[in-house]
Amino acid sequence: MIEVAITSWPNCPRRLHYFKTVAGALLDGLSAGRHKLHFLCSSESHPLPGEQWCGDELAGFCAANGIELHWRDKPPSMGGNCNDLLKLCRAPFILMMQDDWLLKMPLDLSDGADLMRDDSTIDIIRYGYGQGSHKPEFTERLDRWRQFILSAPWPYGMDPHMVRGTFVEKWGPFHDEPDSVACEGDMLWRLVGRNAVILAADQPYFHHRGQAGGIGNVAAALYKERRKQ
Repeated sequence: MIEVAITSWPNCPRRLHYFKTVAGALLDGLSAGRHKLHFLCSSESHPLPGEQWCGDELAGFCAANGIELHWRDKPPSMGGNCNDLLKLCRAPFILMMQDDWLLKMPLDLSDGADLMRDDSTIDIIRYGYGQGSHKPEFTERLDRWRQFILSAPWPYGMDPHMVRGTFVEKWGPFHDEPDSVACEGDMLWRLVGRNAVILAADQPYFHHRGQAGGIGNVAAALYKERRKQ
C-alpha cells in the first residue's frame, strides 16, 4: 500500500477550493499500478478570526470521495500537522502532500515505491521541485531518476515527496512552530547534515498554487495563545 497523506486547514472558502481542486486532481490522475492507494487528510480545526470556516464542507468532500479525515485539536502548525499525519499512516511508503500543490499530469507512484523498496539507501523521492527561485542541482543516477546535490540550493522542500513509513524514526519529527519556513529549513538541514539520499522524479509533476490563509502571522498568534492555556 501507498498512502497519500494531505495536510489541510479549511480556514476560508479559497483554502477549501484549493483542497478540493488538489484532491480532485489526485483522485483523477494519481495511480499505483502495483500497489493500493489510501487517501487520508489531517486538518487543522481552529477557525481564523474574521474568516468563513469551511470545516463542514471539507468533511463532506472527504466523505464523498473516500478520503479518511482526521481533525487535530492543537495550535495550527505546518510541522505539527505533518507529525500528526505521519502518526496516522501505516503504509511502508507515504506521499506527503500539502493542500495547495496541484498535480499537472498523470503519475504512477509504483515505480518510486518499488525503487525505494529495492534500494534501502533512498530516503526521499521528490515529485515537485525547482519552482520559483529554488533551482536544485543533480547528479545522474538511474534512468529517469536524478539525485539532488545536497550542497546545492534547496535539495529538500515541503513540496510533494515520497517518504518511508519509518521517516520520523530515522530523521525525527518536523519542527512544530507555526512558521512554515522554519519547519522546512529545520528538516532540510537535518537531511543535509546526515547525507540523506534524495531523488527527483524525471520531471516536476506538481505546481504550487500559492497560499490563501495558510500558516502565517495569525496562526502564530493562535499558537502562542494556545500554549499559554
